[in-house]
Amino acid sequence: MFEVIQYREELKKKWDEFIDEEAMNGTFLQSKNFLDYHPKERFRDNSLVIDDGSGNTYCAIPGCVVYDNGQKVFISHKGSTYGGFIINRRYYQAHYVQDMINLFEGYLKQNNFDQVILKITPDIFCKTPPALLEYLLKYNGYDNYEELSAYVDLTSLEGDFLYSFNANKRKLVRRMVESEFCFRELEKDDEIEAFHEILCKNLSKHNAAPIHSVTELLDFKNKRLCNNVKFFGVFYGEMMLAAGMMFQFPELGVAHAQNLSTDPFQNYGRLDPITFLYYGVIKYYRDKGYKKLSWGISTNENGNVLNWGLIKNKESYGSIYSLNKTFYKRL
Repeated sequence: MFEVIQYREELKKKWDEFIDEEAMNGTFLQSKNFLDYHPKERFRDNSLVIDDGSGNTYCAIPGCVVYDNGQKVFISHKGSTYGGFIINRRYYQAHYVQDMINLFEGYLKQNNFDQVILKITPDIFCKTPPALLEYLLKYNGYDNYEELSAYVDLTSLEGDFLYSFNANKRKLVRRMVESEFCFRELEKDDEIEAFHEILCKNLSKHNAAPIHSVTELLDFKNKRLCNNVKFFGVFYGEMMLAAGMMFQFPELGVAHAQNLSTDPFQNYGRLDPITFLYYGVIKYYRDKGYKKLSWGISTNENGNVLNWGLIKNKESYGSIYSLNKTFYKRL
C-alpha cells in the first residue's frame, strides 16, 4: 500500500541514499546534504516521500509551501534549481507514476493546497528520459512552460576544438594563448574569496548580488560538495581576471557552469578573459571524458522573454539546445 510521508530529519540518510543510488532523475541538487546548506528559516520545507508502507521508497518530492495572494502553493524546493517527482528507476512505469500523481494530489487536497508548481529535472540531468513523467503530468491536467537552455556536446569535440567556436571567439582564444594567460583550478580558500569578489562586481552592474556567500562557497569546496564542485580561474601572472564555479555530475558525465564572471570595470583592451574561461572549462571537461557541459537557461519571465545576447554568446561556443520544463496546476 502506497503512502505519502512528510519528510523528517531522521529520514535524511535514507533520502540521500535514494537520490544517489535509486532515482532515475535525481542528482545531488535534490539531496538533503545540498538543500540543508540553506538556513532552516529561509524556506518552509514540505518535502514528501512516497513509499510502500514497508520502507521502500518509490518517489521523493523535494518541495516547499509558499503563500501567493492568499493561495497555498506547493512548489519544487526553492533551494534548488529543479526537483518535482524524483522517481525510483525500478518503478518508472506508467501505472506506478500515475499512482504517485494520484497520491500526491490526494495529499495536497487533504492539506488544503490551492496550486502546485513542479520544476522537473531537465532531460540532460536524467539517467532515464523523462518523457513518461511529462506525458502523465499533461494527461492529468497540468499546464507547463518551457525555458530555453544551452549546452555543449563534448563528445563531438575532437583535437583542437576551436573549429566549433565562431571566428571572433577563435581569434580571442588564440590571442590569449599567445599572451600567456593561464587557466587553472582554484584550490586555495583565498582564491575562492577572490572569485567571489569578482562575482560581486560582475553582478553589481545588474543591481544584483550573489546567491551564495563566501562562507557557503567554502563549505561547498571543503566539506559539503567535495566531489561535485570545482572552481576555475583565468590568470595573467598572479592576477585573477575571470573565475567561475562548476557543478559536476560524474555519474551522468555532465558539468554545469555557475557564475562564470569577470570584472566589468576593468579594461582588457583586445583581450577577453571570460572567453578564455569558457574555453578552459570546455577543454577541461572534454579531456576528463564528460559528455555535456551545460550553460543553463537564456530566458526570463517563465520562458516568455528570450535574452538574445545571452543565447548568442552561448551559441558562439558551439552550443546546442534543450528545454527546462515547469508543470503547474490549480487544484
